[in-house]
Amino acid sequence: MDCLRATFSITTPLFLGDAQRGATRFSPQSFKGTLRFWWRARAWERHLQEAGGDVAKALETLHRDEARIFGKAGEADGKKLGQSRVLLRLDAAALGRPVPRNGFIDQRFANARGFWGARYLGYGLMGTFGAGTGRLDRSCFPAGGRFTVRLTFRKCDEALTEPERTEVWDALKLLGLLGGLGSRSRRGWGSLALESLEDANGQALWSKPKSLEEYQQALKQLIGELAAPRPPFSAFSAESRIHLLVTGHDPLEVLDAMGRAMVRYRAWGHNGKLPDGNNALRLFRDDHDWFKAILSGSRTDGVPRRVAFGLPHNYYDPSTRRGVGVSTSHQAQKSGLGDRRASPLLLHVQDLGQGGFAGVATFLPATFTPDDNVGVKWNGGGYDAPVPADWAKTITDWLEGEMPDGDPFFPNRRRLVP
Repeated sequence: MDCLRATFSITTPLFLGDAQRGATRFSPQSFKGTLRFWWRARAWERHLQEAGGDVAKALETLHRDEARIFGKAGEADGKKLGQSRVLLRLDAAALGRPVPRNGFIDQRFANARGFWGARYLGYGLMGTFGAGTGRLDRSCFPAGGRFTVRLTFRKCDEALTEPERTEVWDALKLLGLLGGLGSRSRRGWGSLALESLEDANGQALWSKPKSLEEYQQALKQLIGELAAPRPPFSAFSAESRIHLLVTGHDPLEVLDAMGRAMVRYRAWGHNGKLPDGNNALRLFRDDHDWFKAILSGSRTDGVPRRVAFGLPHNYYDPSTRRGVGVSTSHQAQKSGLGDRRASPLLLHVQDLGQGGFAGVATFLPATFTPDDNVGVKWNGGGYDAPVPADWAKTITDWLEGEMPDGDPFFPNRRRLVP
């Protein structure tokens, strides 16, 4: 088949737009970039196996194949890499009327005690607390919209093989089962559901799961048995986990439930309280004490455990207006590797039709930073320090652990894969 049509629905509001960050158009380039992410995540294990476990060789062949399939400027082995062999265009879109900047996704977001978990997961997209609670800092496409993309496999001297095409199809499915688009998509915003996959003649090749059982089966068929050791980038491996966390009949309530659980796990609290008035658990007292010790000048070592959720990881004391930031190491930044480390934890809200909605977490442990160090910086000082050896446990303790009273963070949690 030389052409595929993939139709997606938007499960949670999508923050994707133009150069001014306004929701004025759909970006096929953003979609293709996300598709490449899921292709790499799934293709890594095969490349590692074919390289006999040689990580450097596997990375080399992975990058070569990605460039050949999806395109890249430049040359390799004396040949121009040239145009992508997967041509993508927007075939149809009914994205709905954008929610404007300073507006509310839902009036329930204006209530300080309403949807505070979802607001937390949307940090930077909307007011989290205070006078601007729930007001959008940028416009977004509402949930419920749909769009169709057409993928054409270009005919050329080195056209894609059937197995290579299948890997692209699988990446489309993974995007529509576990992923999303736009800002804060790793925190569940912009979640997508692949509704259908058709050939050029309209023949159905795949349809959306309509129950948790069908959803789990679809994931198992796509991912299979995982045996690879921890990879050098976010990809599936033997350490990967996919969990069902919560279910419900409102996608925003499902997203909010995951956010509330994350705040409950991570937060120190304002005057010891969470936004719902309950006492903060303060499970990361050592992180809090570390920050205060740096401000007092009594400590210049160590790393907070919560860096596991991604970098940069910042602390701020409003009483003194001083802060401490944690990002990639100073040496890594000097080498041009940037200051960020995307979260290894991806949240997603899956539309199951009449089966309601499922809040799903995908955990993809990988080498945390290129040099296994992070950089700590504050006004007047800084240092590099090793990443905590057990950083992954900080995340699995949230996914699978219990609160101090013995209640699990997710009472209805279910391991989906493996």
